[in-house]
Amino acid sequence: MAEKVFINLAPQETAQLEASRAVIAAHVPDHLRADYHTPEGKLSALNHIVAARSLQPYDANGINALGTVLGDVFVQTLGMRWTRVQDEFGTTIALRYQDTSVVLAPIDAIAKREDELATLDFFHLYNTFGQIVMDLVEQGM
Repeated sequence: MAEKVFINLAPQETAQLEASRAVIAAHVPDHLRADYHTPEGKLSALNHIVAARSLQPYDANGINALGTVLGDVFVQTLGMRWTRVQDEFGTTIALRYQDTSVVLAPIDAIAKREDELATLDFFHLYNTFGQIVMDLVEQGM
C-alpha cells in the first residue's frame, strides 16, 4: 500500500468548503438555528434537510455540502482537520486525525450514498465513522 501524502488545502479548496457550509446554512430551519453551532445541532439540521428533501436529488453541490458539514462535526468533536490526501487511489479532500495516517472522507462517503439520502441518519453515520476512526487510532494507524 502506498504512503498517504497530506497537503494543505489550497485557497480555492478552502473556499469550496465555505461555499458548501453556506449551502447547508441556507437550509437550516428556524427552529434548529439556535443550536446549529453545536455538533448535535449540525447533525439534527442535516437529518432535517435530507428528510425534508430540501436539496435537489443528485445535486453535487448539495451532496458535497452535506459531507462538508458532517466533516465539520468531526473537526469539532475529534479535533480532525481538513486536508488534501493523495494515495494510490487518487487525491481527495478529507479529514486527518492529528498527525496519524487515519483519514476520513465524509464528502466522498455521502456521495456514495446519494441514492439513499432521504433515509440517511447523520447521528448514526457520525457514531459509526467516529468509532472506526477511534478504532484505527487505537490500532496505531
